[in-house]
Amino acid sequence: MDSKLRYSLFSLVMLCICGVACAADIAQGGEGKCFLWEIKSRTATVYMMGSFHMLKRDMYPLNDCFTNAFRNADTLVVEVNINDIDENKMAKLFEGAGIYQGEDSIEQHLSKETLDQLKDYLNSHGIDMTQVNRMKPWFLSMTIVIQEMIGLGYDPNLGVDMYFLANSHGKDIAELETIEDQMEILAGDPDDVQDLALREALEEIPDLESLMNRMVDAWSRGDADTLDMIIREPEDRYPLLEQQVKRTIDDRNIVMSKKIAEFLKTDKSYYIVVGGGHIGGAKGLISLLMGMGYSVKQLPKVAQAVEPGQNVTISGTIAHVALSR
Repeated sequence: MDSKLRYSLFSLVMLCICGVACAADIAQGGEGKCFLWEIKSRTATVYMMGSFHMLKRDMYPLNDCFTNAFRNADTLVVEVNINDIDENKMAKLFEGAGIYQGEDSIEQHLSKETLDQLKDYLNSHGIDMTQVNRMKPWFLSMTIVIQEMIGLGYDPNLGVDMYFLANSHGKDIAELETIEDQMEILAGDPDDVQDLALREALEEIPDLESLMNRMVDAWSRGDADTLDMIIREPEDRYPLLEQQVKRTIDDRNIVMSKKIAEFLKTDKSYYIVVGGGHIGGAKGLISLLMGMGYSVKQLPKVAQAVEPGQNVTISGTIAHVALSR
């Protein structure tokens, strides 16, 4: 497999379906609410953090509200434990679900409107159609967005989930999903939805930085409901995408909330890192867990004075960030 394609395959898992990216200055400040919730039962405590799967280096170190809670947890819970997945296996899964076989090609599955927009985008970037013709629309749209994010300075190796996995020494690690679950979700849309999702992604590229700034602002204020509203905006413009949002966010939230409820039946403490788009809104994890009768409290930021980017080093494909100052 081409090395660039392999990198894109690996990056897609980092991005995950509902994760969003954030920029400098949003995590270090000591004012306001943290994007972190404490859920308690009579015997267990769960800390639930909204995840950002592609970050800029100068976002680190995270506010102490996150790292303090993490230290108190017995178990780290992530959507999928990337460290336990062989990269070759991951690449094969993406190839099986994201690459057309035989003589099939993306041109046979796209509407004229979307195909014309795609060709315009590729021409503007000096990419020949033959380089992407075997990629299914969902795979191509995510690859394009990832490359655009990298161009804006975001790094899939510096995601929050990677951060906590790199610092999970001595803790148990649990998963909310499997890589096979996520693959089925990523590739599960019918052709018309994949077509529209690709077109919508291409249309949003000129405003991608502005969109990210809006999500950054919501996250920095601990405003999960506003973040949920932003993520759902495409379905307001294109009602067909509502089924994609239901499948990739709402249905998964129901499954995740039941797993979190199982954690709360134990006598342990857990630190959950889940895509930021799963947290807020009427159908988000907070609402679902409160509906089950659990006590849910949002935690405040901790006042601190640190230099952005302090203590961050990269080794291989994992961000190692010192938890101690």
